[in-house]
Amino acid sequence: SDLKLIQKESARACGIIRNLALFARQQPGPAAPVRMRDVISSVVELRQRRLESEDIQLQVDDRSTQHVMAVLTELQQVVLNFVVNAEQAILGSGRLPGRITLRTYADDGPVTLEVEDTGPGVPSDNEAKLFQPFFTTKPVGQGTGLGLSVSYGIIDSLEGTIGYRRATAGSIFYFDLPAVPAGGPE
Repeated sequence: SDLKLIQKESARACGIIRNLALFARQQPGPAAPVRMRDVISSVVELRQRRLESEDIQLQVDDRSTQHVMAVLTELQQVVLNFVVNAEQAILGSGRLPGRITLRTYADDGPVTLEVEDTGPGVPSDNEAKLFQPFFTTKPVGQGTGLGLSVSYGIIDSLEGTIGYRRATAGSIFYFDLPAVPAGGPE
């Protein structure tokens, strides 16, 4: 049983290192068909243990089967930014145990990815500024205010939309991207 545990954890560590290396390269190439499932699984692999240790449950509700034309590492960057912001909002509010839900769907239109959290939500006077460069609600030295701005640029370059809306208890950050057939654009 010890050997099985070692093998399991070694495989997990290998997956994390592979994802970090892919993410660190950040060599945007040409857009290619991407499944949201692949984006989500890499982000979950990077953050799952950390979130568990902070008493934040990470749930995945992946209902999209469509592909989008994108650069995988760019979408990873956007989703990772959403998840880290959600984590920080929950921790900063002290609302523990917390929950972050990654949700995808495509209802005869664009593919949508949402990251919902059980944090405090965004004050209404900050909502209009969320995607502006250098806007941050974090203490000095803890945030550059570029994460959501860069995310906006990535999604906009892919002809998608990005936004925020209030959740029943917390926030939902989302983006929509045009769906393409599994083999690529027509």
